[in-house]
Amino acid sequence: MIQEQREITKLVEEGYVIVLLGTPRHPRLSGCSDSPRTRSSLTRRGLEQIPRRKKMALLSQSTQPPWKFEKLAAFMVGRCHELKIVNTVCPVTIHRQQDTIEAARDVDLMLVVGGRSSANTKELTRLCGIVGTRAIQIESEDDLQDPAVFGDARIVGVTGGTSTPIEDLRCVAERVLLLAGTPDAKANAQELANSALAAAATPAGRTTSLPSSPSTEAPAMADVA
Repeated sequence: MIQEQREITKLVEEGYVIVLLGTPRHPRLSGCSDSPRTRSSLTRRGLEQIPRRKKMALLSQSTQPPWKFEKLAAFMVGRCHELKIVNTVCPVTIHRQQDTIEAARDVDLMLVVGGRSSANTKELTRLCGIVGTRAIQIESEDDLQDPAVFGDARIVGVTGGTSTPIEDLRCVAERVLLLAGTPDAKANAQELANSALAAAATPAGRTTSLPSSPSTEAPAMADVA
């Protein structure tokens, strides 16, 4: 049973009406208890659906952006007498966002790898734009076919959503080098892609590994000039 489900069961037993922040019809939320609750987004309609109750509790789909959780918590203070906030935002999600922001400042273009409907992948793309770096959201290396997409970028960063396999990031980094790298980079694309990910590796949040190299949470970068 996932963390959200355990917390919901406990809170409902204590008499709280539950508000869940998350993506509609997301499988991690659709499996939650059928006990009284409401699911919400930060749209006007979503906020209007939140009832006024004496006891309410706020939880979040673990991959939701922290700023959305904080904004909804501030709104709900005025909707109830007693508000219990359970922070179920995944620490790996927060770290990934911080790493992506730092990397975006050092590159000319960011490739964000993940499902097109993934909330945390969309958030990574949005954050890149906030720091002024062009970002392209893709699902896999198959979405990269034309080197023209890189424009005049010299350094390309690669990051991905929390559910994106590390191997997918390696494949994207290799495709970047093959499409837009120097002749030397193209000839050594696989080795350079592995090295880029290994250099970006951090101890936290590792869930998968690369052949003969560490896994990575932080974005990888490759100089294609």
